[in-house]
Amino acid sequence: MYCLAGIGAHLDAMIEAAKTAKRIVAIDGCSAECSKRTLENGGVKVTDHIDVVKAGIAKNSNLKASQKDVKLIAQRVKKSLKK
Repeated sequence: MYCLAGIGAHLDAMIEAAKTAKRIVAIDGCSAECSKRTLENGGVKVTDHIDVVKAGIAKNSNLKASQKDVKLIAQRVKKSLKK
């Protein structure tokens, strides 16, 4: 796991460490794709991308996720990594 904030802050050590990963999964909460874009702007290749809203979870501002939603995204990540 890598620090997205460190990559966004252009911290060379964090960017270089992330670039060594075989796979990078970006999980975004909406179609703005901030996680994916932050990684790509740092020169880190995103191999797998999950958009939570496209997965069927309604965007909200309370930062509360149900266990059902967490399991759904975990399943999506696992499925993506099997490719």
